Amino acid sequence: MAKSRDRGRGFSLTFRLSLGFTLLLILLMGTVGFTTYVRERAALVDSVVGRGWSTLRLVNTVALEGLWSRNHLTLSRTLKDLRAEGTILDGVVVDKKGSVVAASGADTTIIADKVQSLDTDAGIQTQLTPIRDEAGKVTALLFSAPIEDSSNEALGYTFILSDLTFIDSYLEDTAHNLIVNFVLASIAGLLLARLIVMRAVGRPVKELLLATEKVAVGDFSYQLSVPTGDELGQLARAFNIMGRELALLFRTIREKVGDMGATSSTLAQRSETMMREGDGDDPPRRTELLKEIHSSSRRLARMCEQLNSLVLQFKTNS
Repeated sequence: MAKSRDRGRGFSLTFRLSLGFTLLLILLMGTVGFTTYVRERAALVDSVVGRGWSTLRLVNTVALEGLWSRNHLTLSRTLKDLRAEGTILDGVVVDKKGSVVAASGADTTIIADKVQSLDTDAGIQTQLTPIRDEAGKVTALLFSAPIEDSSNEALGYTFILSDLTFIDSYLEDTAHNLIVNFVLASIAGLLLARLIVMRAVGRPVKELLLATEKVAVGDFSYQLSVPTGDELGQLARAFNIMGRELALLFRTIREKVGDMGATSSTLAQRSETMMREGDGDDPPRRTELLKEIHSSSRRLARMCEQLNSLVLQFKTNS
């Protein structure tokens, strides 16, 4: 009953090892997934920023020509085409007085508010402004730069609004795929780790447990197989050596105990003979019996010393 209770406590060694390997795999995969997520977001934001500045330079080139010629038709068409292609969310070009000369036609107040706050005397420099929603999340990027002629005089200003919401949508899909793959890989890792641990550790440990139980009941004939040269193989080899040494030791003890029993029987028989014969008239016979008793006593003493030396080989003191 005590043995069954001891076995029922906690989880098995193989389960704990496989669980540990799986947790390590989960940690590594989680780290890789999070790093991938951060890098993907950074790469997409950098892509949007780079494309925004490129678009701004393109619009500035067209706007400079349009402001010089006062023909804004090409500029308006360019802004509308960029918006239709999805390159920009909105685009506005204003002159140096703050009047709108061309727009993409989007229904948004973000750039309008920026234009209204424009200080036509001081102007604005090339800058990138993040646009946040009510929750404080960046949803768009506003690129703004002056339109300068060859003498670096500002003839007007360009405002380009780039959308960032598609990044969040893309990253949500990416995160969903990562989580699904993460869960599937974790389950597969747990099963695979348990299978590997069962074969590499569980089976040798069970064989060692069986051999230990046999030794506990006095069966020293059981020998473990040594299929590998690793630590478990070395443990099995050491257990086999221990079993052989214990078998030899107990065989020696059994032989000595048998000899002691035979000697004790001889002593008892000779003593009974002497008691029966008493002080008879046969002194040689009495002398012979006394010699046998003396010899058997010395032999018994030697066997006791041998047994004592065998017992001293066991370290019983804690």
